[in-house]
Amino acid sequence: MQGLDKYQAGGKILDQVLGALVASVVPGTNIGLICKQADDMLMDLLSKVYAKGKTKCEKGIAYPTCISKNNCVGHYSPDEAANELVEDGDVLKLDCAVQIDGYVSHGAVTVIARDQEEPLTGPIADAVSAAHYCGEAIVRMLRPGTKNHEITEVVGKICDAYGVKPVDGVLSHEMKRFVMLGGNTWANRAHADERIEECELEAEQVYNVDILISTGEGVPKVDPGIEASVFLRNMEETKDMRVKSARQVLGEIDRRFPTFMFGPRLLEHEQSKFGLKQLEREGMVYPFPPMFCKPEETVVQVRFTAVITGSNTVRVNNGYTPYVFSEKAIEDQDVLNILKRSTKRKAKK
Repeated sequence: MQGLDKYQAGGKILDQVLGALVASVVPGTNIGLICKQADDMLMDLLSKVYAKGKTKCEKGIAYPTCISKNNCVGHYSPDEAANELVEDGDVLKLDCAVQIDGYVSHGAVTVIARDQEEPLTGPIADAVSAAHYCGEAIVRMLRPGTKNHEITEVVGKICDAYGVKPVDGVLSHEMKRFVMLGGNTWANRAHADERIEECELEAEQVYNVDILISTGEGVPKVDPGIEASVFLRNMEETKDMRVKSARQVLGEIDRRFPTFMFGPRLLEHEQSKFGLKQLEREGMVYPFPPMFCKPEETVVQVRFTAVITGSNTVRVNNGYTPYVFSEKAIEDQDVLNILKRSTKRKAKK
């Protein structure tokens, strides 16, 4: 399949960086500093692949490193100056993405800032277990002929088994070259008021699988007091910006992140935050503000990129599962049968 090697190369970089983050996220560390260090590491590793001769191509970050704590669902990438620290027992979602020649690999893992000598038990362990098995089931369901609503139903069954909830309003997206949010989707959680157009999966498709599970009700809201730190260029809007800094920032975005997500930390212009505010006001960029469930809830995440070929489904990044133990288990036979499947299958002639 075209681009498979580049998806896999990006996946290896994600595994390296997310693995390093898992080891470095300990109580007392500065979350904004870790985000910056992760972005720097991503760029360094990207500079070493597809760098010579005919293989040389465009590369970069496709989603700024985000570290979202406890009840925060995602899109949280604070500045180092905010001095927000990891505390003992925090549950953190580490999320980042890269692109190689326009092919995006996106991954996220959950890490718990605690002593790992004994497994964690209780509701958080139940949520971690549910998210893990949702990922294992979905990668086996990503094959030609599967309908998108069937994936949502299986996620619901697994969460029911563990007594947790899929987070509402979360979508997994089909991705194409230079397109992160396009094509087919499915919902993390079935919602009577939100109809997702039914589709059937096909070979030669790529999916950004995003699984978010809550220990509570799993209904997130935007906190108006926290500014967005993740943005996406609105390619349908073109205007001549009067403010010089906005023009310069827009030029940099169009050059480096025309179809990929970014944040002010990734921009080189010294007035990037001010310029971004002007661009957001004029509808030139879409903000992705952090979302939060209720304070008493904890949200965990598994995210990976999967490529459906004619004979296999390739999960390009492996991820990480915290050391937990849940007393609950999946009993639904249909789900158990899915988990027994291989990702490999006979290619159609």
